Amino acid sequence: MKRFVCILTAVLLLLSLSGCGITTSYWEFQYSVDNVKEIKIIDVKRGGGYVDSEEDYTVLKVVDETDYAGIMDDIQTIGYYCPYLGSNPASPYGKSIMVVFESGEYDVISATGPEHYQYSEERGSITKILSFVRCRDKEQYNQMIDKWLDGAETTEGQTE
Repeated sequence: MKRFVCILTAVLLLLSLSGCGITTSYWEFQYSVDNVKEIKIIDVKRGGGYVDSEEDYTVLKVVDETDYAGIMDDIQTIGYYCPYLGSNPASPYGKSIMVVFESGEYDVISATGPEHYQYSEERGSITKILSFVRCRDKEQYNQMIDKWLDGAETTEGQTE
C-alpha cells in the first residue's frame, strides 16, 4: 500500500509539473479568406468594451482585397499565451485589425488580444466571444501593423 501511495504521488507530481509550462497558441480564423468581406486596420478608442460600432474606433486603412490572404497569414504568426487561471479577458485596444466576414461576424485582433464577435439571436445584438489570451511578442505585432500601414492612405486621403 505504501508503494502504491508513493507511485501515485510521483505520477501526480509529474503531471502537475508538466502543465506548468506556458504554451504559445496562435489565432485561428473561423472562416477562410474566401469568406472575408473586408479587412480594416483600426484604432480602438477604449479598451474593455465592445468594438461594435464605428464610434468605438477610427479607421486607419481599408486593406486592399488582394492583400487579404497575406494579412491573415501574418496575423496567424503572432503568438499568444494565457497568462494565468482567473485572469480577466483581454480586450482589443489601440491599433488593431478588424476582419469582417460575409456572415456579418468579425474578428478584432490587437496587441492586447484577439476577440471574435457574432450576432446573437437571443440578445438581438452583437456578442463578443471572450478571449483570455495575451500577445506574447508585442514588438512583433507592432512590426506587422507598421508593415500593413506603411505608405498607406488613411480614410481622409492623407498618406501616413
